[in-house]
Amino acid sequence: MTTVGDQYLTLRSFLGPEFLSSPDAVEANSEASKQRMGRLNQQQFTVFTIDLIDEILRRREGANGKPCISPSPRITRATLAQPPFPSLAASAHLPARQDFHPKRNQTRQKLASLAILNFKKMACDVFFELERRFPNLVQEYPQDKEPDPEPASKSPASVTSPATIPPAIQPRTPLPIPPPIPATPTPKLAIHSRNPSNGGRSIDEVMADLGDLVSPSRMAALNGGLYGASGGDSGILKDAMERMRKDTQQRTEALNSRIEVLEGELEGTKAALEAARKEANEVGEEYLASAKEADAMRKELNQFKSEGGDVRKEVTGVRKELSESRAESTSLRAEMSQLRQTLQTQLSEITTYKKELADANRRHQDAANESVNLKAEIALLRQEIVKHKAEYQKQIADYIALKADYADIKSHMEDQQTLFGEVRGETTSLLAEVKNLTTKNNELREINEGLLEKNEETLRVTDELKDQYEELSRHLEQVEGEKESLQNQILLLQSTTKKSTPMTPATSSSTPMKNPSTTASNQQHHESKAPTVALIHDGVLDKSAARAYQSSVEEVLRAVRSTSKASVLPAIKSLISACKQATESFEEFETLRSVRNGRRFAKQAQLEESRGRLSNSLAALIAAAKAFLASGGGGGGGAGAAAGNGPERVEESISQLTLCVNEVAGLLKLKAQQDSGAIGQSDDDDNGDDDEEGVSFYGEVQELKEFVEGQTATIVEGIQGLLGTMRTGNNNNPAAFVQELDGKVNAVVGIVKNMYKAGYGVVSRMPPDSAFRLESQEILNNLNNSRRRLETFVGELGKTPQSKEVRQGIATAAYDLAKLVKNFVALLDGYEE
Repeated sequence: MTTVGDQYLTLRSFLGPEFLSSPDAVEANSEASKQRMGRLNQQQFTVFTIDLIDEILRRREGANGKPCISPSPRITRATLAQPPFPSLAASAHLPARQDFHPKRNQTRQKLASLAILNFKKMACDVFFELERRFPNLVQEYPQDKEPDPEPASKSPASVTSPATIPPAIQPRTPLPIPPPIPATPTPKLAIHSRNPSNGGRSIDEVMADLGDLVSPSRMAALNGGLYGASGGDSGILKDAMERMRKDTQQRTEALNSRIEVLEGELEGTKAALEAARKEANEVGEEYLASAKEADAMRKELNQFKSEGGDVRKEVTGVRKELSESRAESTSLRAEMSQLRQTLQTQLSEITTYKKELADANRRHQDAANESVNLKAEIALLRQEIVKHKAEYQKQIADYIALKADYADIKSHMEDQQTLFGEVRGETTSLLAEVKNLTTKNNELREINEGLLEKNEETLRVTDELKDQYEELSRHLEQVEGEKESLQNQILLLQSTTKKSTPMTPATSSSTPMKNPSTTASNQQHHESKAPTVALIHDGVLDKSAARAYQSSVEEVLRAVRSTSKASVLPAIKSLISACKQATESFEEFETLRSVRNGRRFAKQAQLEESRGRLSNSLAALIAAAKAFLASGGGGGGGAGAAAGNGPERVEESISQLTLCVNEVAGLLKLKAQQDSGAIGQSDDDDNGDDDEEGVSFYGEVQELKEFVEGQTATIVEGIQGLLGTMRTGNNNNPAAFVQELDGKVNAVVGIVKNMYKAGYGVVSRMPPDSAFRLESQEILNNLNNSRRRLETFVGELGKTPQSKEVRQGIATAAYDLAKLVKNFVALLDGYEE
């Protein structure tokens, strides 16, 4: 426990009785502190205690202005001949050691950054933890009323030399002082005895042996109790030897500290370094002499059994020599202080020079940058001067031209003044005539106003008649449509029973509402015969697709019945485009009108077969047209006779194609009716069950959401393409620009129409007071209005391609469309039952 006792005494001496009784010490002895220190195992606690003791010694030596050295130094001639090294006390923290872990070195160095109060609290934690782990320390080292300045002097018997401390807990790091010169790792000094019988042991080992020799129990064992009888002399000798050991240790520490300070602070000056080496060698030789004397003293102490009185004399001689060494050390310390001040002055001057050099470099760099900027400005000024010279030359040329024009204008003005007199006379006569004409004009104006009133009345009556005519035309078209539907159903039934026999319905039923002039022309040229089978779509095809299909069929029939076959190929292409449009219309109808309630359409296979036959019929029509063109056929004599049945084959292919279109339209109509009937039946069966109706609407809303989200990316790309076309439009060719922009707008408008139809197909069947329905209808109405505005602006752009207001309107409408689609998706996403 002697080693732990040294640590305990050092901590108690450092803290002092006042701090140990203060509230900070009470806080350090709290339960939290106990738990914090209790988490350390014995090895960790021992290492931490050693580092803390080293920092205490470093701070104590730094406060006293004394250097700190290793507790067990060894000095040899080899070490004195080595290059100088800085003082271990020259650093502001404990120096790093190579035999320690890097993290431990960092922890040791961080101890120096703690304030004195926090550092004392940490030392107090360790102090109380030592008492808890080693309870016998309190009884072994009782607290005196007035604490000793040095814990070692209180209980000399319990303090041993650092040589007896185990390597695991021995403080081996020299203590630093304020650094004038950066510290570097230094070799450990050692002092060896020159006594051959000593075996190269250190002075600490010698002093430990001396302590054993002066121990009363040891002397009693050696002298058979004789020396124990003389207790007074033994105590005096013991105290003398203890003081001698302390003085020797202090002298060793002082000498080692001087050597380190000399080696660290005289590194930059060669002459001072050599002087420091010589002084260090002299001190080392003196210290070796002291070691020899200590070794000789050990021999004399070995002979103490018979010559106890001679030991006191030797001790007195050693004291004198130590006093001389202290005097020499004091002189060396004074010289080193002067050297340190000189070095600090030089360092401050060098620092000042470095700052001035940095400022000069910075000013030089600023001047260089300013010079570069001035050069750039000069170059710009030169360019401006050249431009001004060119403009000046141009102004001179313009001045010469203007001067010539002024001369021409002046001569022209003179001619005008000559003519002015002649014109004045003629003007006077004309004014008189104008007065007469004004009178007549007023009379004619009154007559014209009366005629205008009559004309307005006539126009109003004409508008009324026009409205009545349009109403009658719509009614007639409706009647004709119903009539055509009935006739087409009859034709469809007849065609199913006898497909090989072409059916020829009345011309008036197949071509309703024909212009009389067109009918006369068709009868004259024999080019407008109605198709053998009429188109029956029952509203499945939209009007534009049905109209395109009918006009394409009529165009193909006119082409194959004409004498020229040049128009057959364009007519076939037009029919192919119409079939594609009809297919898209079928898909749109199936998407919007067919309800996906999880039930499979009973005639789905037949529907797919009909679509396949539609594709095959179109391919057969193309093949028939190619055969007709290859045969060189025509509708007239000669060529028609050579062609044989070419036109009839094309007409039969058209009839088959129309039958397939009618069949697909009928099946899609049946599918929509079946789905709507199933939903109606489900609604009737529910008897107003809101939960079932909500589930069906939830599924439809989710499908609508998927459909709208799928179209969102397409509409965004279309709007981006539309805006890109507007930005990069070819102003040199307005017609091409408007045509390209119209194509982009049509693509966007088509998507918006599909969204509008799909949205209304779902929300229109919801309860009228549903908040979701009202919000959806508002967004859909705004979407439709924005779509109409976009179409209107595009129409105006065709008239004025360079109008900025129209382009701004197109961009605004496109932005509104994108924003409304985004809001619609968010509304669908937030739909809940």
